[in-house]
Amino acid sequence: MKTFTAASLIATAFIATTAIAQPVSTSIRVSYSDINLSSSTGQGTLARRIDAAANSACDVDFNQRDLAMIANSARCHDAAVSGARTAIAAATAPVLASR
Repeated sequence: MKTFTAASLIATAFIATTAIAQPVSTSIRVSYSDINLSSSTGQGTLARRIDAAANSACDVDFNQRDLAMIANSARCHDAAVSGARTAIAAATAPVLASR
């Protein structure tokens, strides 16, 4: 099964519980065994799955009104997606090289 995690996608969110923020690490598996990574459509599908996983891992709430929580979620999401780009490159490199 072709999947990767955040060694492929790890998101660290900071949740304010009192005056001290507690770091929380979440890992979500993203499968790509059912998509063709040699096509731009397949790569786009993988990117959307990673984005959705980052939204979930970072507890992104599109109805959130607390600016600090929005900023924390955005930083977490950006870091998770950025970290996953390396995994995307590793996953697609062998497929693209065989073209």
